[in-house]
Amino acid sequence: MVNSFIWHKPLLYWSFELSYWVALPIVVFALAMQRTGLGFADLGLHTTLGNRQQPWLLLLMCLLFSLVAYAVEGMTRGLAIEFIHSGGLFGYGQVMPADPMLHRVVAIYFALTAAIVEELYFRGWLYRLCQRAGNPQLLFVSVSTPLFALIHWENGPGDTLVAAVVGLFFALSYLELKNLWPLITAHFIIDLINFS
Repeated sequence: MVNSFIWHKPLLYWSFELSYWVALPIVVFALAMQRTGLGFADLGLHTTLGNRQQPWLLLLMCLLFSLVAYAVEGMTRGLAIEFIHSGGLFGYGQVMPADPMLHRVVAIYFALTAAIVEELYFRGWLYRLCQRAGNPQLLFVSVSTPLFALIHWENGPGDTLVAAVVGLFFALSYLELKNLWPLITAHFIIDLINFS
């Protein structure tokens, strides 16, 4: 909601943007990790697949997962465009610089911060929080999917639907992989393409 009110004031917008997507996550994760004793590897940032260190296989998994995730996102976006014709209050195109070099830098920043922060929050950390429940996997998918969709509401109902489908796909994939790198890679690539 904030973006739709401040996007036309660059200093205010970028102050909020950097605070929300860089400073706040650093503080939140530092405090949470200090309090719980969990590390980034506990949240899914490691090179293990199938209980073995397999960095090359993980790299291949990141690439393959990105292709599948991009196809899921693209098909869902196509359906959303066809059936949902209303826009949102805000779109990142409103704050993208006209200069081509700055445009690329900002697109990389948006894609990278969204991929890292959203995957840590909505998959890595939320999965750990749900482990205390009676049916943690069902709770994780049931909470992660709508929360991920809801943070995209400002972009309109079409993007919210796309985020729900991608969020469901990512949550189910995280249950299987227990590794955030393929999700972060796919999220980054999808957002980079969309922001460019």
